Amino acid sequence: MLQKYIILQYLPLTLFVWLIRFQYDWPMIFIVAGTSALLFLFVLWKQKNIIDRFVLAIYLFLIGGAVMFIGNVGWLQAVYEYFDKAMLLLWLFFVGIISTIITPQGFIGVESIDKRKQKSYSYYLLIATMIGLIWAFYRRENIFLAGMVPFLALRLLQIILRSLLKNQA
Repeated sequence: MLQKYIILQYLPLTLFVWLIRFQYDWPMIFIVAGTSALLFLFVLWKQKNIIDRFVLAIYLFLIGGAVMFIGNVGWLQAVYEYFDKAMLLLWLFFVGIISTIITPQGFIGVESIDKRKQKSYSYYLLIATMIGLIWAFYRRENIFLAGMVPFLALRLLQIILRSLLKNQA
């Protein structure tokens, strides 16, 4: 059911942004949003859905933040602090590497008859993600330039590459 209503997958991120607007207690924000992300991840996994790579990166970002505060994980706090608003892109980059190597859908996240093109498009998206991460890192003090612009640009690129892959099949 959750896969049918794709907008529901973004509720943990929406909750995170909404809490930031009204709260300044970062541990509480990450714990609430990370817990909701873990719940949504469990529901998607239980339904045996292919989890969108960008949604997975968001969930891992939120869950990682929750673990960082709940477990008082110093090294993870240092990484989140160092990457600041580029941290979501770092998670997306890790998801991209692992999904390109391990999953049959690749980083693109869609099955194709043409496996060579599917891998190539996954690599294109992975390279673009690395560029977006570098961009975000150097602009990490600005949420719009570091978080929103590269993430949305990469999402658009994923949609374009998916449509090219589907049209060729």
